[in-house]
Amino acid sequence: MQANRGSAICRGFPHVDREHRPQRGSGELAQRAASFLKSRLTGSAPIVDFLSLIYGATLLELSAGIDVLADAEPDWRDAVDETLEAFRRDDGGYAKGPQGNYSSTYH
Repeated sequence: MQANRGSAICRGFPHVDREHRPQRGSGELAQRAASFLKSRLTGSAPIVDFLSLIYGATLLELSAGIDVLADAEPDWRDAVDETLEAFRRDDGGYAKGPQGNYSSTYH
């Protein structure tokens, strides 16, 4: 089902694109969340936590206009793609780690 901009589902949510980020919601709570995520950018983490960090950073960027990854290398998205491909298995799924034989994060 596709919602149009006038539907009850979409009413109240601004159209968001990369050029016109919303400026609302960048209060103290959003700043605290950004600080927490930034503190987790160094070091290593399980793949699920890593993807959750990227997801959280994206939510903050879209909802509050805070770019947690602003200081990251310009090609960080390509680096993430390369890292994830190391986990891909022949059946198209992803393993828990580079040496994993099975394509399930939950086994």
